Amino acid sequence: MSWLLNYKKYRKKVKELLFARSELEYQDMILSDANHDFEEYYLRYCAENNIDLSSLKSGKEEKIDNIFSTTEAKKEALMHKPVEKAKDKTKVFNGIYKEIAKRIHPDKLSIFLPVDELNAKENMFKTASAAMKDCDWGKLLEVADKLDIKPKTFDGMTEQMDLEIAKINKIVNHNNTTYSWVWYNCESEECKEEVIKQFLHHLFDYRT
Repeated sequence: MSWLLNYKKYRKKVKELLFARSELEYQDMILSDANHDFEEYYLRYCAENNIDLSSLKSGKEEKIDNIFSTTEAKKEALMHKPVEKAKDKTKVFNGIYKEIAKRIHPDKLSIFLPVDELNAKENMFKTASAAMKDCDWGKLLEVADKLDIKPKTFDGMTEQMDLEIAKINKIVNHNNTTYSWVWYNCESEECKEEVIKQFLHHLFDYRT
């Protein structure tokens, strides 16, 4: 297979990976506010409907803790699940990292660069270094893409990117099932209230 065809396949896979990462980053940004907003809405709903949370929680503390700890543990496990790393399959990433270092390693940057550009390139190198350490190929290739760095070989790249895409998609799918995300995507008060009712039933076996 020609280098050009391999490169086109590589670019397609990079775009898939960057899209998956972008979707997760968008989700995380939304959920950082939605989790708080959902809790406020839930507490207000209970107050307005004379639902005594203290009574509901009584005797169910262990069940509540298990529900939330299981949910958080599952998310943490998905987020920090290591991507398989086999030296013979990741040499190409080492090559890309070396090319990044040649261009933007702090020791190689000119002191005459504008301060903003100097800081930006130093931060890019820090991102690439952390990505290499964590086997976070999405972040590494995002830096390479910005620098227009092309791989010299493609051995093992597709497999490793597929693994990361699968990991990211699992986290996205997990987030899609959370009450905060479902509640955020409601377009009516009726929908939001229905989510709260399901939440109360799940948490306390309570039906309104």
